Amino acid sequence: MTNRRLQVHYCCVQGAYWILAAIMSGFMTPILQAKGFSSMEIGVLLAVKHVSSIFVQMWVADFSDRHADKIPLKYIIGVGLIIGIFATGVFYFCPENFMAAVLLFLIFGSTINIIVSFIDAMSIQYINSGKNISYTMARGCGSFTWAVSSIFLGRYADQYGAAKLLLVQMGIAFLLLVIVLTIEPAQIVEQHDYKKQQAEAHNIGYLLKNYHKYTLFLVSCVLTTICYNTGSCFLIDIVKAAGGGESEYGIVCFVLAIVEIPTAVFFMKMKEIVGLNRLLMIFTISNTLKAAVLFFATNVYAIYFDQIFEMLGFGLFYAGSVFFVMEQLPSEDVVKGTSLITVAVNGIGTGVGSMICGWIMSVLGLKALLGSGIMFGAAGIFIMSLAMSEKSRP
Repeated sequence: MTNRRLQVHYCCVQGAYWILAAIMSGFMTPILQAKGFSSMEIGVLLAVKHVSSIFVQMWVADFSDRHADKIPLKYIIGVGLIIGIFATGVFYFCPENFMAAVLLFLIFGSTINIIVSFIDAMSIQYINSGKNISYTMARGCGSFTWAVSSIFLGRYADQYGAAKLLLVQMGIAFLLLVIVLTIEPAQIVEQHDYKKQQAEAHNIGYLLKNYHKYTLFLVSCVLTTICYNTGSCFLIDIVKAAGGGESEYGIVCFVLAIVEIPTAVFFMKMKEIVGLNRLLMIFTISNTLKAAVLFFATNVYAIYFDQIFEMLGFGLFYAGSVFFVMEQLPSEDVVKGTSLITVAVNGIGTGVGSMICGWIMSVLGLKALLGSGIMFGAAGIFIMSLAMSEKSRP
């Protein structure tokens, strides 16, 4: 039977996090534009945020794996949120200063930007310990809160200015902090339900060298995420070029998130019928088609339609990647495994992608930016096909 209280609490964690992510990811470009930063500076700042998360993410993941019996993940998440709230306050009151912004985005990347992998890892710890909670249900709640909040965030930005969203970010981060700190620690659940496994957690090099399918999957994630970012990094500019504004941008973000909910609800059935390998292939193909349709979009309605591809794009990826880690890696390496995926997606893929997007946008323009996404997507499909042809390590 599902532990209903734990399920509801974990759904609240995912729900609050994805409201925070809607601001930190979906609305960060409008926020930076409102504060007077150029396209090149925005690309650099977004890259700094995501690239800085790489090393911190890996160090924290390794620390968490080795001290899992003493320090529950919720406290690691809590520390990141507290530091992130303070940095957000400083950024809100700080006048436009590029070097100060670089420092603050280093902090964002090292704190708020890395917590999603630990939130996902909590679900794996619960499941491995015998708690029958549904990750896909919780992730569906996250998609729903992202969708609904995007409408309000867009209207709020239109009325009060996008920079004021930083105040909302602080409030949501504090709410998430309270929810996380009051949830039942995953590690205590594990100790109550099972005898603690004494297996030694492997290092990153060992995982990358010995789990070829997993390693190729990470490479494909990087390329596919760069493809995704060519259409999302300056999505506000794409919407404005099509005649829209912040409110229309909020609707785009709403559609983007709401179409993920059916995928979350029916993911287990899809996995059973289609198979996880094929679903991950569909993820790369759908993401590339999304980039292609956006390239030819001429009005906001075409941009609304384009977001439907998210249903079989990252809508599949979020749940699929969690189950992929559970199938491919030893249980003692699940935190590190999910963290490496976050590094590939949020660190390298989005970090490098943001830098590329900023450069192409400034030098070659919007159309060249969208065209480059199709090429990165095609490369991601090819590498994913290689990954799925690899045999899983027993």
